[in-house]
Amino acid sequence: MRSKLSVFTERLGIESSMILLFLGLIFFSGLVSLWFKTNSDLIFGEYGKYGLRSFIEAFPYLFVMIFIVFFILLSILLKKFDISYKKPFIIILSVILGLAMLFGLYSVNTPYGKRFYQGSGKYFRMGQMMKGNNFFFGKVVGQENNRMIILSEDNKEIAVTINNDTHFPYGKPSLGDEVRCVGEWDGDNFNAYGIRVFNSDDYGGYGGGNGMGGMKDGKGPMWLR
Repeated sequence: MRSKLSVFTERLGIESSMILLFLGLIFFSGLVSLWFKTNSDLIFGEYGKYGLRSFIEAFPYLFVMIFIVFFILLSILLKKFDISYKKPFIIILSVILGLAMLFGLYSVNTPYGKRFYQGSGKYFRMGQMMKGNNFFFGKVVGQENNRMIILSEDNKEIAVTINNDTHFPYGKPSLGDEVRCVGEWDGDNFNAYGIRVFNSDDYGGYGGGNGMGGMKDGKGPMWLR
């Protein structure tokens, strides 16, 4: 016969694990929400096939998989702990899933949450999700009629060609703006089909840190600094 202490210890361990898993669900839900907030223009910015390719390439698959694993583990513990109180178990899981996603989305839009997720994004190298075969991130350092010079995150100056078909869902960039260019490479040059401008509300400008090329600023995702 098990002692009361062992029963209490097991119960405490299960409850603590469920709390940690639920907090983990909120955290990774927030990271994925942050990614969507920063990259939604890849789908809705009218970049064509290049936007879709970039979206698929940069999608945070690892975070989604971790979220799913945490949810499965939490559901196993919930079933073992039996908190359904004669309510359908699927409803309990649906409520928990909905709350985790809702809290994650809400936390991303709070001042403290922005600071927290910026640091977490940098730790998890989310900046690697901001560059790929058909897109890259950088700072506008030069402009001509149909061409921009973008200083990339690895401090390379890239000539970006724009035309009447180039989409600017957040307005045309100015000198010093941090942007993401979507399109295709033409040798060392880049033909842009879409350019997104990042502003001070796009998870940046929270003090300290250097912008692209060592210039201090308050624009763009902080995890790229």
